[in-house]
Amino acid sequence: MPRVPPLAARRAVAVQFAVPLAVPLAVPLAVPLAVPLAVALASAFAFAAAPAPARVWVASSLDKVRPDATPGQLARVALSAARGECESAQVVVTAGDAPVRGLDADASPLRSGARTLEAPALFRVATLDLTRPTGSEGATGEWPDALVPEVDFANGERRRAFPVEVAPGRSQAIWLDVCVPAAASPGRYAGEVLLRAAAGPLARVPVEVRVRAFAIPATSSIAVAFGFSALSASRGHRGKIVDAMLGAYAWAYAKDALRHRVSLFGGTQAPPDVRFDGDRARIDWRRHDAEVGPFLDGRVLESGARWTAVQLLAPAKFPSEAARVDYLRAYAAHYRERAWLDRLFVYQTDEPPPELGPRLRSERALLHRADPSLRALVTASATAPFEGAADIWAPLVNCLAGDVNCLRPLAREAYDARLAKGEALWWYQSCASHGCAGAPGDAPRGWPSYAIDRPGAAARAMGWLDFAAGVSGELYYDVVYAYDAGDPWRSVYAFGGNGDGTLFYPGTPERFGGKTDFPVESQRLKLIRDGLEDLEYLRLCERLGDPAFARSIARSLARSPTDFERDPAKIEAARERLAARLDELAGRPPAPSE
Repeated sequence: MPRVPPLAARRAVAVQFAVPLAVPLAVPLAVPLAVPLAVALASAFAFAAAPAPARVWVASSLDKVRPDATPGQLARVALSAARGECESAQVVVTAGDAPVRGLDADASPLRSGARTLEAPALFRVATLDLTRPTGSEGATGEWPDALVPEVDFANGERRRAFPVEVAPGRSQAIWLDVCVPAAASPGRYAGEVLLRAAAGPLARVPVEVRVRAFAIPATSSIAVAFGFSALSASRGHRGKIVDAMLGAYAWAYAKDALRHRVSLFGGTQAPPDVRFDGDRARIDWRRHDAEVGPFLDGRVLESGARWTAVQLLAPAKFPSEAARVDYLRAYAAHYRERAWLDRLFVYQTDEPPPELGPRLRSERALLHRADPSLRALVTASATAPFEGAADIWAPLVNCLAGDVNCLRPLAREAYDARLAKGEALWWYQSCASHGCAGAPGDAPRGWPSYAIDRPGAAARAMGWLDFAAGVSGELYYDVVYAYDAGDPWRSVYAFGGNGDGTLFYPGTPERFGGKTDFPVESQRLKLIRDGLEDLEYLRLCERLGDPAFARSIARSLARSPTDFERDPAKIEAARERLAARLDELAGRPPAPSE
């Protein structure tokens, strides 16, 4: 149910943008004769010296709107989205000389004739006070990141995102998410965001969304596997591990991540229930299938989006090697029967040193003895020490790009023969993007990054680079890493970076109302999603018959992993060119008036 009366039932606002609450909407041109001249002069002087009003403006989703941001000039939200895509913008209120008390917001549905899209989801953008910079490109101070929802996505409960007070001179951003169903009709849809303060209406911000003729798939066309532990989530939410809550945390975070095209692996961290009769593994799949099945089958979201990767979880110990082989064989058989096997992977030792090569080869041989379709993933370059150790190679972005600081770099072209043999190439970014030791003086520069105090394009660029490199998967080690270290609302600093390994914040009823715990999304997660959507645009252009155009757009956005476009206006212009070409390829050029 709406938290406020529908827009049609509210009092009309005479002026659209940034009406100063302390200033009348109309000023008399003449002073009545009955008013003494001194009083009239005093009134005129008081009006001339009125405090600076609040300003309302619009920012790109790529902008990190800090509290001291200078107001921009945009006064309306204008978005373009494919069918099956989510797009975002920010409406910002910058207080003048007086605070804006009780700032609240409400969005109307978006209409195009008789057709309607749901109202944009609204979030209050919360800041984190960073006491250490991320490498040499970050900065301390308040940075925006957490997105506190009016209604949380995981549980559908109303939360305390608004009202909020905006102190004099500060800028407060409100995030808008517009998600277009795959079945939506192309056209231009219009609505508005109404801003109110305790003193009355503040502004109406028009919202226009152009729905394109083409659609992108609900499920990512590459594997996007990000790590998660419900044990960490429980510590972040409750300060301790609450066994009864692990399943709920795994479900809520995985559901929210999937909406952003990300598959979380790890979950409750519990392998299937198994007992051993000698060397035979007797597996009860019921609990395991209840946890992962809906995500692998596409039954969690209305869009039908599915996980693109799932990790094989095994007991810590086996009674014998034969029992382990039997367990793995049964695992593969069950996943084959459920049509999940193509997404299953076995995570080998993380970032192994060369001396582990023989052991990894032995482990992979054992997997293949159980079932040749089981795939071993190694987070290393396919160099000589690891020959024969992996079915999925997942080197660092830095190593695949030939960074001289990488211990074992290997150029992208070196993997072509392996891909032809059926091996796969994923990659990942890490603290190597900014310097893991946290020493700004000698930190690397220019790499893509999921850090808070880096430009929005640093997170979004991974989608363009995925396409340019021709990888089939993106790996990331964790999304709740800081939950184990303390209060993520105070610090998410790890491995020299702010937010490294942490893309969510713990939402609790004590902090935000409602009845249940929920994941609070971050601006960086939205930017990762947008980059993955850009990737779908590029791959669709390729599939529809114009790979050269797709490559030219990708090159304009990312010349190399350290040379990618950072200007939001240029990024949006490139996307517009690509979207126009896709409309043509989809067979329906939009009419100018549409």
